Amino acid sequence: MSGRQEYREFRPVELYDVAAVESWLEERDREGYHLLRFRGLYGIFYQDCSVALSRYRLQPLLRKEKSPPPEMTDAYRELGWEYVCTLAGTFHIWRCGDPAAPELDTDPVVQSMGYGYLERKMRRHLLRLPAILLVCLGICVLPWFWGAGDMPLVDQLEHALPGEGLFWLLMAAAAVGVELLDAFRMRRLLRSLGTGVPLERPRSWRLQKRVTQAVMVLIWAGVLISWLLPDGGDPHFTRSAMDGDGEPLAEVVYVDLRELEGSEELTGFSAERKSLLLAPRMYWTRQSTEGPGGPLNLISGNTSYYRMGTEGLALRVEEELKTWQEWFGGGEPERLKVPGLDSFWWAGDEQLSRREDPCQCVVARRGNCVLMFSYTGHKDLRIQTDYFAAVLMKFQ
Repeated sequence: MSGRQEYREFRPVELYDVAAVESWLEERDREGYHLLRFRGLYGIFYQDCSVALSRYRLQPLLRKEKSPPPEMTDAYRELGWEYVCTLAGTFHIWRCGDPAAPELDTDPVVQSMGYGYLERKMRRHLLRLPAILLVCLGICVLPWFWGAGDMPLVDQLEHALPGEGLFWLLMAAAAVGVELLDAFRMRRLLRSLGTGVPLERPRSWRLQKRVTQAVMVLIWAGVLISWLLPDGGDPHFTRSAMDGDGEPLAEVVYVDLRELEGSEELTGFSAERKSLLLAPRMYWTRQSTEGPGGPLNLISGNTSYYRMGTEGLALRVEEELKTWQEWFGGGEPERLKVPGLDSFWWAGDEQLSRREDPCQCVVARRGNCVLMFSYTGHKDLRIQTDYFAAVLMKFQ
């Protein structure tokens, strides 16, 4: 066999549609491709048009085993059947090139009794499904609440791929769906055999193949789109939040230096956005404009806006942003009471007018929305609180 060219094909039909699997293998056999083994979901074939056409039959495992016992192999060989391989710990596959050789199973009721081991195995798998779903849900959701190791929530928000959590939840749901489909197919198979109805052969399998191919295309398309979706800058994996004229989209929530400084235009502007399962709206904007001293005296302002799924998550984001605020502002955050806001924190140099490039930072929260604005300029942000309140009230 080692000198023969091998051909690999994805199994196009559901495992417990036994007659369809057998029909698929027999059609490949008529085309000159004969089964060697299975590797995962793929059948490995070798090509030899001189080999006689064969029948293929799947028989369920009677116990946990990698191959049938020697006495069974010898007995079947005397009947004209050759052992090929074992499929995914579920079925032994037999092949026969003699059209006159008797069938391995002649009584459907007795044949159904041979599925006892697989039926018990299927029940155990079904009992594990709720635990699998909970684990997948925990992997996708719990890190947002308790952190992924030492990574702060804000960092997770910035680095998470858009739709990542939903994508993996859908993948988990798909895996559970496959298990349920297997259980449904097995139940229907055993019900049919148990009433004395033999398997109908040949069985059409091409429609199942087209459905399988469509599902695979959708999965790979989803993976590809999830990787191509980011078009912003590292590390946000974000999308642009600007229109064709270089202006921010109407939905973007940010502190506008033109309003804050009374400037007519900006010398630099960029806006990014992202939506996640537990943070539906996030925007990052960066701006700069000329100060009173001309081009050499640039004023800059960066806004980070997070609209979280719950107020509890917003509180956590607020606390983490305050840590960064203390570093940027150069002092302990000071809390101010602002009508319309749940909290307003300011950090900066008390002697703003004495510095050439004074730094200030504001962290404000209203409900489940948090905004941080880092600013290099001479406007005292402590007397601009009404403006910040108006910004956070946008779209609420």
